[in-house]
Amino acid sequence: MALATRLVGDKEAAPIIGVEPSTLKNSRYTGILAGVEPPAYLKIGRAVRYEVETLLQWRDQFQRRTSTRTEKGEYE
Repeated sequence: MALATRLVGDKEAAPIIGVEPSTLKNSRYTGILAGVEPPAYLKIGRAVRYEVETLLQWRDQFQRRTSTRTEKGEYE
């Protein structure tokens, strides 16, 4: 039997992906967060929950950088 997936609410989920809880909540209505589709969530009754693994995967889609320079040496 597989281990249970950890579920978190907006207040715990937001810091994992680096946004405010209100921004995460608004993204469910707008369909956009940081210029892309927001992470998937579960609706359990009135509660909204996010799987921690889903949040980590969503966050990891963004490129990690050490500066704002492009490969050509120009600034973005």
